[in-house]
This record gives sequence, C-alpha cells and structure tokens, in this order.
Amino acid sequence: MRAAHVFDFDDTLSHSNAMIYAHPFYNGVPTEMHRLPGMQSVRHSKLEYLPDSLRYHFTSRDFAALAHAIDAHDTVRSVEHGQELGGGHVISLDFSDIIYIDHAAAQPIKKNMLHLEKAAASGNDVWVLTGRKGGGEEDISRFIHTHSGVSVPRERVICVGDWGGETHRNKAKAFLNRIIPHSSYDEMHFYDDDQRNLDEVKSQVSPFAKLYLINSITDAVSSDAKDRVARAREKRGSGADLRRVRKLSGIV
Repeated sequence: MRAAHVFDFDDTLSHSNAMIYAHPFYNGVPTEMHRLPGMQSVRHSKLEYLPDSLRYHFTSRDFAALAHAIDAHDTVRSVEHGQELGGGHVISLDFSDIIYIDHAAAQPIKKNMLHLEKAAASGNDVWVLTGRKGGGEEDISRFIHTHSGVSVPRERVICVGDWGGETHRNKAKAFLNRIIPHSSYDEMHFYDDDQRNLDEVKSQVSPFAKLYLINSITDAVSSDAKDRVARAREKRGSGADLRRVRKLSGIV
C-alpha cells in the first residue's frame, strides 16, 4: 500500500520568528486595525508607526485568525503589498519575511518531525504544502533534512502563498492538481494546524481519494473513508449500498 504524507510547514514542522505584515487602510488613508469591520478582536504581535502606514506584525498562527476575519467580512479586502489599494476598507499584506527560513531561530516541532521520519521510513512519499511564498522550496527541504535526515525532493515542496486567493482553497487545489495526479496513492494523510485548511481539503479531495486529516497540534485524526461508511449507516441504506460505499472507500 502506497501513501502520501502531506505536511504543512509553519506551526506543524517548524516554529519560527517569521512575520506576516499587515497595513490597514480606509480609502487609501492608514487606519488602525480595530477600526475595520470584524477586526476588533484580531491579535497581533507588534505595531509599528511608519511614515506612510501602520504596520502590524503577525505570527503565522495569528495570521490564520486575521485571514479568517477578512474572509468573513465582505466589506474588507486584502491586497498584495505594493498593489493598488482602491477605496473602502483594505488590508495590504506583506509576506516577504516568510520566503526564506532563519535557520538560527527556527525550531523543529519534534513530534511532527517524528511522524515525517516514520512515514519516510515506511517507504511513503513525503510532501510539504505550505502557505509560504514560492522561492523557499530548497530552504524548506534543507531544514527538514537537517532536523530529520529525510530528503524531500524540491518538486514535493509546494508553496501556495503566491497563487492568489485564499490559502485554504489553494491547498485543496494543490492536492487536486499536483499531489493526486503525481501517483496512484492508496491513501493520503494531511497534517495541518489550521482546521479550515483541513476542512477545505476534505470537502474538495475526499470524493477522489481516501483521506486522513491530522490536526498537527492535537494529533486528532479523522478518516474520510470511515466517515463515508458512518454516513451510509446513518441513512440506513441497504446492505448493497453499504457494500458499495465500503468498496469506494477502500474499507473491507
């Protein structure tokens, strides 16, 4: 049986001091974050007063909450730093700090590195699927090799930070367009610390593959294959229907 083990990077395989920077504006004028709709409770690490803007510092963990808040409020838009702001409530996002790894400061998350080592030792393919910007693939591979001894080929490190759109949807696209077509895996395991990423991958990928979702913080595992059988039982389908679901899910 051949499996793919797909790992998020930040806060799954590594803790680092890398920051994402957010510059909030209203009609082109710098404004405080809490004045934007839905942003009142968003946490940040630091606030800088620059000559032309306010720069909020976010860890990758806190940025996930900011991204959720932006998605939940249609009146707030996000743009790549350097793009035209336009009118209304806008947050300009700068990801320049998370392309390359500060190897002196970044620390491996040992329990998840151990999962990675075991997956590779069992002959399975290891992938890294991160919201970081492209350009740091070799750096990520080097970090993993340094701390686990596992060599992850560059083509199996996927950075979706410059794909445009939202990270959770881009991670699902990466599964569908890069990972699934790569080989005929019997099952896939996806480790991520952001539940929204896990949920989006499940909703998009589970019709095409046997999928296990692992929250890399809690180690909670859900198997979509088992979920399909449970749903069939809840609907009290016929024995033939249940056998068909088991066959599709790969469960005997």
